[in-house]
Amino acid sequence: MQISLRSQLVAGTTAIVGAAAVAMTPIAPAAQLPALSSSNAAAALAAYANPFSALYNSVNLGINYVINGNYSLDAGGGATNWPAAGISDYTNSVLPFGYWNDGAGYLPAITNIGLIPNFLTVPFPVGTQVLDNWIGYVNTAYQAGAQVINAGLNLLWAPVGLTIAIIGDLASGNIADIPVQIQASLAYAVTQIQDAAAAVVGGAYVIATNFIAKATAAVQVLAAAIPTALANLPRQLGVVAASAQTAITNITTALATGNVEGAWNAAVAGLLGPTGVPGTIVNLSLGAGVQTGEVSDSTTYYANVVPSVRNEVQTLGQGLSVALASTAPLPAAAVRSAAARTVKTAATAQTSAPAKKAAARVSRHAASAKAASTR
Repeated sequence: MQISLRSQLVAGTTAIVGAAAVAMTPIAPAAQLPALSSSNAAAALAAYANPFSALYNSVNLGINYVINGNYSLDAGGGATNWPAAGISDYTNSVLPFGYWNDGAGYLPAITNIGLIPNFLTVPFPVGTQVLDNWIGYVNTAYQAGAQVINAGLNLLWAPVGLTIAIIGDLASGNIADIPVQIQASLAYAVTQIQDAAAAVVGGAYVIATNFIAKATAAVQVLAAAIPTALANLPRQLGVVAASAQTAITNITTALATGNVEGAWNAAVAGLLGPTGVPGTIVNLSLGAGVQTGEVSDSTTYYANVVPSVRNEVQTLGQGLSVALASTAPLPAAAVRSAAARTVKTAATAQTSAPAKKAAARVSRHAASAKAASTR
């Protein structure tokens, strides 16, 4: 019993002493981990281009080409209006026009950066001209019909006039003049019938010949535009391929030197940004195109500007609009004077000469572009 108590006492005493020793011993400080610098991490992250921002900027470029109503003709306007497209100020200055003064061909009449404002400035050039033509055809038919109606009314009144003349001759005893009056009345009736027939023939001639002239001119424009568009397609694909090749070259060059950051940034800029492949595609679809060399006249324009789809469509619209304003020559001098008058009046009312209409259109487009640039 004593042994048991003694052993328990010793054990208890030992535990108390051990606990006191632990409590009295100072605790060693914990190992310190290196602190992370938030500023260094942010700087490292910022050194790598943000792909989301690059992609957003490419989308924003496309939206700009749809809704922007401005158009700068000032120095540097080419780069301002058409970013990353290489458009020079000279090219930028001729884009708002509808055709070249030297007759080399047509221009797109791009009066606004955005497609929608451009459409509002120059709405439906082809449709507007077609409507103008049909109004001219209706006017021609009306002019001819008016002459037919007038001749019919003259014929209707001719017997009354002849009767009055005969009564006057009878009252005055001038019997010998009665056959003369009858003969003159018959000749007058024949003249009215001839004038009515000439008006019908003349009006039909104007409508038919002008329709054929306009259709022929439109077909000629389309015949020239289709091969041109097909020839431009490889040029457009070539520009996109060149942009992709540039991006790949920049990426591989950076990787070859172990510059991972440079490779990443080159990939973001070239494959996602507005200065790379996406921007090139946007410029070749909704923009004015991509300029690949110096432009100083119509020849260098066609050689060194790869037009966008928008540029091609609007240029075709201008060409068709001018073609549909074409007029046929007036009939030969053998046509009776009444018919000639009908043809001349109808042709004048139907449409003006293509060059005159084109000049007016160009002036309007230039004014629109200048007005837009001041917005």
